[in-house]
Amino acid sequence: MSIRRKIIKRKLQWLLRSICFIWALTSIESSAQALRLIGLHESLEAAPKHERVLAALRIAEAADAEIRIADRSPAPMLSASLASIDLEHGLGSGPLFNGKSIDKGLGFDWIWERGEKRALRTSVSKAQALALRAEYQESIKQQQLIIIDLFYETLSAQDRLIILNDLAKSAESLVKLATQRFRLGDISAQDLVRLEIEAERASGDLRQSHWLLDRAKLQLRLAVGSPLGPQVAGSANTDRTKNLLHVRLPNSEDASNRDNQDSLGELSWGVASDWPKVIGVPKVALEKLADETPAVKAAWARLQSAKSQIELARAQDVSDPSYGVGFNHYPGTSKAILGLRASIPLYSKHYFEGEKQRAQALWQVAEAQHAELVRRTVTELEVLYQTRANAYARLTQFENEMLPKSLKVALQAEQAFAKGGQTLTDLLETRRTLKLIQLEALQWRTEFAKAERAWTVRLDRSTP
Repeated sequence: MSIRRKIIKRKLQWLLRSICFIWALTSIESSAQALRLIGLHESLEAAPKHERVLAALRIAEAADAEIRIADRSPAPMLSASLASIDLEHGLGSGPLFNGKSIDKGLGFDWIWERGEKRALRTSVSKAQALALRAEYQESIKQQQLIIIDLFYETLSAQDRLIILNDLAKSAESLVKLATQRFRLGDISAQDLVRLEIEAERASGDLRQSHWLLDRAKLQLRLAVGSPLGPQVAGSANTDRTKNLLHVRLPNSEDASNRDNQDSLGELSWGVASDWPKVIGVPKVALEKLADETPAVKAAWARLQSAKSQIELARAQDVSDPSYGVGFNHYPGTSKAILGLRASIPLYSKHYFEGEKQRAQALWQVAEAQHAELVRRTVTELEVLYQTRANAYARLTQFENEMLPKSLKVALQAEQAFAKGGQTLTDLLETRRTLKLIQLEALQWRTEFAKAERAWTVRLDRSTP
């Protein structure tokens, strides 16, 4: 009697879950028109609009303004003076400009900048501007790499959800089949309970996969930096979208929570199946490729700026005299008095040794940073190339050999179990092997996609 009660109780549980599933499926289908898919190309186009990238752009624009600041000569000076004011006998009578005994003067002075200081200052600013402009381009690439990583994490979570949903449905079908065989006395109650436990595990994995997908979508939306949803996405009328819409929800509570999120427009979107083509890539000259990256270009521009700063420090040995002319008016003496003046700074030849030493040290720092960055960039490109090659080899092995064999064996095992020619232990082991192979194949496809797209970005090619 206790075994029958357990069976009746589990039947009621499955009936309740089926009702909840049908209700959730109906609510999802009613909102099918709201689900949209965004592609990788669309996501990458949003990278230049991210706040971090825009900040780098503003810094580069400020550096362009520094060029205009540096490329100008010293401004001339206009001066006015009142002199020879007699405090003992007074100023006398009459108008201020014609009668008062005051020496009134108006002067004009300017600095003669020598040693090509202006050209050297401009050269330093131009090199700095080139460096910051290259860093702006590097910030775009870095943001695109972040988006690529999170995009394929989201796409992998979607495919994982579909795989686990199919496994959960298959587990439910096996439970129904086992229940019928239990009534006929073909299997024991213990085997039936084992299958029910396996179905519950599949349901729990599916619930966990829903959470992973939601988290991946939120992180992707943060990296893109713009609203993602129906207002910016493309059409959802694809077979893949239909598979997503018909994914089984584990229970009514999760379905209610996801409906609330979709009603807020937060998660009512998905990513398109933009998997790259699985092809090999020829060997390239990594050193030459590294020199073309924006980061190395920025380091090279800073090195050129440091060289110009050394020349500018040396140019300080050439003094900059100032010249001036003045016109004076003193009533009773002369109506117009012309004055010429000149001033020359007095410093020794070694007066600017500190500036020269500082510029030389900064040049050595820039040279070391450039060499280190080139070496690190070449290493990163080599690692990326090897990662792509390894992922390519593993992916082709899984998809061309292991996955088809696992699917075939799993199908044969289920058919044999339905006819009583397969033990339950062998069936469960076959299903678990299929699950592992499918998820591992998906993982290697994700790794290959990340490396392939990152390699494309590094080569500065358009995403296929």
